[in-house]
Parts: sequence; structure tokens; C-alpha cells
Amino acid sequence: MTLADRSEPQPGEFWIDMRGQKIEILEVKPDTETQKKYVVYRDAKNQHQESRLPMSDFMATLGEGDNTLMCCFQKLEIH
Repeated sequence: MTLADRSEPQPGEFWIDMRGQKIEILEVKPDTETQKKYVVYRDAKNQHQESRLPMSDFMATLGEGDNTLMCCFQKLEIH
């Protein structure tokens, strides 16, 4: 699977950002005016503050093409 083939986040999943902060996905919903998809999430440790990002920013990578260095957010696989 390539980075471009990553699945979008789903509510209840845990992801980690490039600084190592673990987050919980609360919902994925469209903006009521633009219909652009947003990811609503919170810090897994500090659950009092919610944040949101456009899906395109959430799924962004650093680098271009085959030179991609890392994803801004990566899904945590919990076994």
C-alpha cells in the first residue's frame, strides 16, 4: 500500500501526529456551507479540547512523489 492509498480516518480510531501526540477521531463531517470534509478529533490524554482539520490537511504528507518523508497523521494499529 502506498501513502496515497491510506484510508481516511473513522470515528473511534486512534492516530498519531508527526510530533508523537496520540489523538482520537470523534467524527468526519462536511462543513455546512462548503461541504468540504473535516476531521474532528481530540488529544487522547486531554479529552476536554476538540480540534478540527480539513480532510486534505489531515491526510497531507511532507515531501512530494517518491520523496515523501512522512505523513502528518498516521493511523495507530492496535492489536
